[in-house]
Amino acid sequence: MSKITNFDLQIENVYKHFPGVQALDNVSFFLKKQSVHALLGQNGAGKSTLINVLMGSFPMDSGKIRIDNQEVEIKSTADALSLGLACIYQEMFTIPDVSVAENIFLGDIPSKKPLNNVDFNYMYSRAEQILEEMGVDLNVKRKTRGLGVAEQQLIMIARALQRKSRILVMDEPTASLDKSEIQKLFRIIRKLTQNGHSIIYISHYLDEIFEIADEVTILRNGKNVKTGNINELDESNIIEYMLGYNQANKNFSSNENVGKVVLEVENLNNGPRVQDICFLVKKRGNCRHRRAARIWKNGIGKNNIRGRQEKKRHRENSW
Repeated sequence: MSKITNFDLQIENVYKHFPGVQALDNVSFFLKKQSVHALLGQNGAGKSTLINVLMGSFPMDSGKIRIDNQEVEIKSTADALSLGLACIYQEMFTIPDVSVAENIFLGDIPSKKPLNNVDFNYMYSRAEQILEEMGVDLNVKRKTRGLGVAEQQLIMIARALQRKSRILVMDEPTASLDKSEIQKLFRIIRKLTQNGHSIIYISHYLDEIFEIADEVTILRNGKNVKTGNINELDESNIIEYMLGYNQANKNFSSNENVGKVVLEVENLNNGPRVQDICFLVKKRGNCRHRRAARIWKNGIGKNNIRGRQEKKRHRENSW
């Protein structure tokens, strides 16, 4: 008889090698039932590779995956979906010229006999039920074209629920959301966990992690360097695990006298994610500095940019 555990998902001792790089090096990850588990790390730490392994996009070199304490083999996305896994990616995958309900049932359109016609009545009714359970008010008969990113994301979550997925991966789900949309998403996530779902939450925004996550796993250079309860950590701890050193003890050399300024950016704004960016690039004889200046000049037409002031959405400590 299998031992009963408190985990929906257990990823154990996974290795994945690509030519020239060990992407995953003995990585383990344990997702407790009805919890939100944050997966953190700098770009290139191994987060995407681990999720691709879990979702059947990449085969792992070795290791084990267990769902409900039963070892499973995931060779394709279809395998992952059949096992109750779903990933809500940053890219919105909806079809604009069909209804919200049809997007929710994408790939699983219901039909009725004897002619196997589309069962629109059931599809609309079930789509409304799913959205109601999520606490979302959205006309299921309207076309998806014209909906914002937040609404399209909710459709993708509803699609996962329609497929009876119990374990959801959310990859940078707030990347294009404003504050009110983020809070709405968090309310839905909390409701999902209350209803029996478990969430793997990937984000570079540490303020979000402390608000929504129960546990955290931090990857660095393809290795699991820390797993723990979110209440046991603070932002400086997390950053230190991600970087591999304490920022407060890191000595940075001054470049005040390196050379003339080849690029100056002041108060650059571009939507909610880029706010009041200021920096200088000085000449040092390094080809990367020269190339950056040349690309900026050729691509933008200026070496000095004055950003205009826009309504701010303040986000702290992104990585």
